[in-house]
Amino acid sequence: MDKTQLEQHVHGQGEAPVIDNQDLSGNDYHEADLGGGVFTRVDFSGANLSGARLKECVFDNCDLTGARLEGADLTMATFSNIKGAESFLCDTTLTYTNFIDAALQKADFRNAGLNNTGFINTDLTEAILAGTSGEYANFLNPVLTNADLSAADLYRPNFFYPQLKNINLSGTTLNLAFFLNPDFTDFDFSNTRMIMCQFQDAEMPGTVFAGQDITQSGFTGANLAGADFSRTIADNCLFIKARLSGSNFSDSRLSQTLFVEADLTRCNFSGAVMVQSQLTKTRCEGTAFCRADLTYADLSHADLSGADLSRTSIYRTNLHQIIEKQTGWAGADKSLALSTDPEKAKAEQYQP
Repeated sequence: MDKTQLEQHVHGQGEAPVIDNQDLSGNDYHEADLGGGVFTRVDFSGANLSGARLKECVFDNCDLTGARLEGADLTMATFSNIKGAESFLCDTTLTYTNFIDAALQKADFRNAGLNNTGFINTDLTEAILAGTSGEYANFLNPVLTNADLSAADLYRPNFFYPQLKNINLSGTTLNLAFFLNPDFTDFDFSNTRMIMCQFQDAEMPGTVFAGQDITQSGFTGANLAGADFSRTIADNCLFIKARLSGSNFSDSRLSQTLFVEADLTRCNFSGAVMVQSQLTKTRCEGTAFCRADLTYADLSHADLSGADLSRTSIYRTNLHQIIEKQTGWAGADKSLALSTDPEKAKAEQYQP
């Protein structure tokens, strides 16, 4: 079926518009107008669909292995249960396009526009998404192992339960990205620009954020044991109930950051600016706060056993009901801090 015949079929000129169970592999459909076409069990492997108008098309159980779709308009198209390994989708328009249960290993999406694009249960192993841009892209249960997202610029992308081993985010901008249950173990974010990103219930031990600006980012419930946040700007961040044992926050900015109920054992906050930070009910056994600025910070009910607060600024710091066993206060003026409030302590112990 040549280009003209296929266009006629799609537009219902004497034939049913649904193309079913056809072998169109290797054919040339460059710049074909196939908008609204429905293709089921069609073999497009190796076909040339570059520059084609494929708006609102449906590809169901089709084979697009090695197909060329560079520059194609795929607005509102749906790809369901397709084979698309090593396909070429560079510079494509993927506005409101959905890939569902698709096999897109090593597919090339370089510089594609990802606007409200959905990748649902899609295998993107070793896929190239370098230079992609857009807003509200959704990755639900995607496999992004060894995928290349370098230099991508994504606004409000969502990554739910992603597989991210060896993903490349070098030079990538993630603006208001949301990650649910990702595994970034030992990942280095040094070359990634992150703007108010959220990492919820994340596995991130050993991650590196050193020198980054992650203001207003969230890590609620995350495992960040041994992470490197040294020299990081992390004002107004959320580390509520995060596991941060052994992490390095030395010389970081952490003003108004929330560490409520977090595990901060053996962390290093030396020289950190933590003005008005909330550390209530935190575990800080063996934690170093030497030379830190804890002005107006709240350490109510924190366990500071063995912690080092030498030369720490604690003006109006709330030390209500702290646990202090072998805590070091050398050079810190505790008279400037707020000690335990007896009436509040009594009220907290009240049981009706």
